Amino acid sequence: MKLAIFLLASGLLVLELFATSILGIVVGPQAAYYSIATAMLGLGAASTLVSMIPYETLKRYERAALIYSTFLIGPAVILFLLYSTLLKAGINVERLDALKISETDAWLLMEQHEFSLSLKVGAGLCITYLLHGIALSTLFRLNAKRSTVLYAFDLFGAAMGCFVFVQALENFGFATTATLSVAMPMVAAVLFAKEIKQGKLALGLGIATPIVIVLMNLPFVATKLEPQPLPELLARDHKVEMQIEEMEHEWTSFGRIGALKFQKDDAKSPTYVMVQREGNSHAAIPDVNHLNVGIFEGLVDDMEPENVLVLLAGAGRDMLQLRRTFPNANITGVELVSQMFHWPAENMTERMNPILQDEKMELVVAEGREFLSRQKTRYDLILISYSGAGANYYTGAAAHSAGYLYTVEAFRDMLEHLAPDGRIVLLNGNKGRFIRTLQLIWDEEQRTPPLEECVLVVSDGRSYEQAVRGILASWDPAVMVIQPDGISPEEVKEIATGYTPLYQPFDTQKRAYGIFFDDAALASFAAKAGANFSPVWDDHPYFLNLAPNHRPWSASLWSDKAQQPGERRLRSQIKLLGWFLLAAIVSTILPVLIFNRKRSLSLRSWNHMAYFLGIGLGFMLVEIGLINKLQLIVGHPGYTLAVVLTAAIFFTGLGSFFSDKLFDQRILNYRTAALAACLTGIAMLALLSAFSSEFMALPRFAKILLAALIPAPPFILMGQMFPQGLRAVNADDNGLVAWAFALNGVASAAGAGLAIILSHVYGYSLVIITGLAIYLIVAMLPHQSRQSLRNN
Repeated sequence: MKLAIFLLASGLLVLELFATSILGIVVGPQAAYYSIATAMLGLGAASTLVSMIPYETLKRYERAALIYSTFLIGPAVILFLLYSTLLKAGINVERLDALKISETDAWLLMEQHEFSLSLKVGAGLCITYLLHGIALSTLFRLNAKRSTVLYAFDLFGAAMGCFVFVQALENFGFATTATLSVAMPMVAAVLFAKEIKQGKLALGLGIATPIVIVLMNLPFVATKLEPQPLPELLARDHKVEMQIEEMEHEWTSFGRIGALKFQKDDAKSPTYVMVQREGNSHAAIPDVNHLNVGIFEGLVDDMEPENVLVLLAGAGRDMLQLRRTFPNANITGVELVSQMFHWPAENMTERMNPILQDEKMELVVAEGREFLSRQKTRYDLILISYSGAGANYYTGAAAHSAGYLYTVEAFRDMLEHLAPDGRIVLLNGNKGRFIRTLQLIWDEEQRTPPLEECVLVVSDGRSYEQAVRGILASWDPAVMVIQPDGISPEEVKEIATGYTPLYQPFDTQKRAYGIFFDDAALASFAAKAGANFSPVWDDHPYFLNLAPNHRPWSASLWSDKAQQPGERRLRSQIKLLGWFLLAAIVSTILPVLIFNRKRSLSLRSWNHMAYFLGIGLGFMLVEIGLINKLQLIVGHPGYTLAVVLTAAIFFTGLGSFFSDKLFDQRILNYRTAALAACLTGIAMLALLSAFSSEFMALPRFAKILLAALIPAPPFILMGQMFPQGLRAVNADDNGLVAWAFALNGVASAAGAGLAIILSHVYGYSLVIITGLAIYLIVAMLPHQSRQSLRNN
């Protein structure tokens, strides 16, 4: 039984994380959560249904409710994959037709259909979660007195699922990960059949399972289960005028990564790029024989640097452009996504040899801040290239690792690693926001000369009127030069030659970006434009979101004037969360209130409902906030997910495993466990906030160990709450055991949606604090006596 539930839970987590990656292609990363949340309603509805079935009836149909539902999860996953692939093919046709009209029409189509697409995909996945809900709620209701140990193994399995997912996707790819999500519940069904002495059934299911696995891995079947992105979006061919060929692709914890070849009819040679997801990020594979002039080259050709650093280096094109300008410099590139460089290095060696064979050039796979934290070298030039973010990042719908290169803390790190007379060149992001970020640092550190003499903003190839339009754009095409020791009038003249100046020191003209040095003028300008240029911090790294920082309930967010992409995105997130909450009430709470009024009107039942909703919501907020806080320290999103999520769930399971003993011996009770979880959670947050820079500089192994151990105290304590709540529920009414699962599940899904909104508005720390505050409220609820628990 323990191994079966371990595999069932592990398969569910593999599926959930795998579905998130798939949905990033099908409906986009910004909508993937809402599809998962819709599917979670199936789990809640199934558990609610099981809670209303009389115990004797459920026991009579145990085989169907437990074994068959578990086994059918595998075929349901296959159907979901096939459905997603077919749905994506239809979406591709619609988007291609829209692109042929205009790029704007294509983006409007994506935005308008986001809600309906989320529902469609969520409905397809809902069947799988419905079957999971039937199996889990049946198992725990029929084994309520063993629920503490079984729940511990459920969590141990979930923790293993997190780890297995990342390893499978990174090392073996799509087909293997899909096979695991199908095979694990099917094997669990075989074990369940053996446990309840259904030998012939176990044998039959045992024979069917490997047949399904073999069929899934047949090449012509595997390709039908993998959704394909639209080639025009991959190549950013918004005018539909290119010949496009995808040479190869793979799935990783960063999403889908492919190698692309495309060419316009009038082009002399094709362009080769590495592309992430559906064109969200591009890294050009350089050709030293046909290397175009970089927009930044004229801004640095007066320098003679010894050490040059390129952040967001991609496949190394910027490095080769700098090598052409500085033949003797030591040039280091830093790129987080290893496939962006390794695939071209292995498969297009001739193009990559100028980097591979140059002893003074090195491309390091690392996160930029992590790299800087370990370096003592002072750089004469730091180039921050294009982050390659997609539309969901520009609207502030999501934060990605590159965002940590544009925070206040990041600029401080770069300034500390800059040599005297050194220079920073920024290509991506809104330059007005960066001026305000630097002004804050200059004021706090009382730097001289004043910032007005240290910054140059220019445009290449655009008229002044065209260039200043980018002042309100997240993807502002202007280029910014920062020289902390000051830029002399002679240097200004030399650097800016051939560029359109948008701001330059010692200039008597009132050029556009000069407004960012005037607090009063900027405040008026920002209010009229409906924009926010305030600096961003590591706790809130949404540097591409220029929307005003509205409170979710403020009238200003819902006014017709609030038309920034980030404002529209926040409104959409709040509406979708509201829809989910309404659907959760209808599918999970109302059935019990309507069809089992005697049970639902009990004060104890209302107390149980508040309890399980609270711990589900609070747990998810703490978990998601912690993952985001630790992502910067660990330095790799895949490792963060594998380590932090695995550790958090594992320690929660450990707490569950020992909770009976701790509660029965009066070492802990509901209130002390919840209060201790709050206190240790606050200590954890304080530790991360105070020593994040020191932790970042540790070796990778030490950081992974740290990220695995930091969650231990609060999550062990939070792990006490659910199993002991189940004991109390079982003592009152066995039927409520399954309902507790339903309430906890939908609250967890709601918590994930709430975490997205809170992190956008307030930051990751407040997400964690909100979760802990909910546990504090749970501690104040009336709880059952220890004596009654020991009797059950």
